[in-house]
Amino acid sequence: MDVFISVFKETKCYSCNSKVSMTKKRRKCVKCEHLFCTSCSIKVKAPDLGFLRHRRYCLQCHSHLTSSLTSEFHEEIKQDLVKAQTSPQLNDHEAHSELESIAKSAGFTSEELTLDKKLIKNAFGLLLNGIKPQASRNRANGIFPQKHNITEDNPLNFYAIIRNLTIEDDNALYQVRELNSETIAILKKVKPENSEEFSEICEEISLTKAKKHPNILQYYDAFHFNDHIWYAIESIDVTMYELAADRAGYIPEKHMAYICKEILQGLAFLHKEGRVHRDVKSDNILLSPRGDIKLGDFGLAAQLCKSCFRRQLTADNPSWMAPELARHTNYNEKIDIWSFGIFLIELAEGQPPYINENPMKILYNISAKPPPTFQNKLRWSSEIKEFLGFCLRKNPEERMSAEELLRHPFIEEHIEETSKEQFAEYLEDFYPSLSKK
Repeated sequence: MDVFISVFKETKCYSCNSKVSMTKKRRKCVKCEHLFCTSCSIKVKAPDLGFLRHRRYCLQCHSHLTSSLTSEFHEEIKQDLVKAQTSPQLNDHEAHSELESIAKSAGFTSEELTLDKKLIKNAFGLLLNGIKPQASRNRANGIFPQKHNITEDNPLNFYAIIRNLTIEDDNALYQVRELNSETIAILKKVKPENSEEFSEICEEISLTKAKKHPNILQYYDAFHFNDHIWYAIESIDVTMYELAADRAGYIPEKHMAYICKEILQGLAFLHKEGRVHRDVKSDNILLSPRGDIKLGDFGLAAQLCKSCFRRQLTADNPSWMAPELARHTNYNEKIDIWSFGIFLIELAEGQPPYINENPMKILYNISAKPPPTFQNKLRWSSEIKEFLGFCLRKNPEERMSAEELLRHPFIEEHIEETSKEQFAEYLEDFYPSLSKK
């Protein structure tokens, strides 16, 4: 009813304050019940609603909902695992039986428990211990920046906090304004666990600041203050998450090819520099009303910091994770290509594979099942299906590199069809509020 009434009066989006006039869409969040524009809200598939089929959330409520549900499940299973592995009252047979019981509660079948014990054990290990990120090729080869370019000062002497975007303290996220230029930025802080982590994070941040690329989010400043590393990065409000959820199945292939080209250009640059993004997914791919597409917060501080990486694995859905990570084997830049392929499925269908499974079962599915593909194969051209297949090879040596994918016919045949300006026009048609950001 609130949505209906709002059609007859000029309303502002509760999040971005842009005006939502009579001819523009508005949505009411089922959680907080405020009205939002299309850019600040999201549709979520809900098959249990029958013909309604969708629930609508603002981005903040949806993020809190998915993170809390996943984290609660992880914590329950994790506590049971620790108890089963460390309890002095349990002998080996009893501990094994307890672990089997936990696996069944996580959705594993008796057949899977019989045939794939090692893969299930790997999923348990990821949940308990996380993954120790590997050093970049530069670090492995002893190539470091000459100096860290980390300022020993309080970042709040240079930036004013507009609002806190997280509820955490040690790994907080703020929207800030640069005091001299009035530039809006995102300020992140992380707490390294030891001196080695501190050095690795500083090196990665320095490399990112020194090597700029139009398809990679710009890093402005970095600080060391109160045992934390703080870094300020470019702020772009809209991510591919909103676009994929709202327009899945309706984005023309020529625009999908443009999106893929821009992302692959950023990945090719990183990989050439011996870097790995480590977290390619819709949340970390940002777009502007001008048609800019940039890779966002990647594997530096967020994943070189072990505590952050474990927290991310616990809070986030691992659907984008490559098989070699799920199997606890060595990995290289090809994990980004797998994650990019999963993102392409998300862009086409609105969500990644296995999204409705619990995270532990997702890790198992990634390891044990054949590579995912488009559900509606008739909807898509042979070129994009072949392109996806080259991204999602289980063996990383068989996956195409970012540079090879840029030469694939799916990309090359659409280069002349869609320019940055044409993509910007497409965004404006579906997201009028973007032009006001």
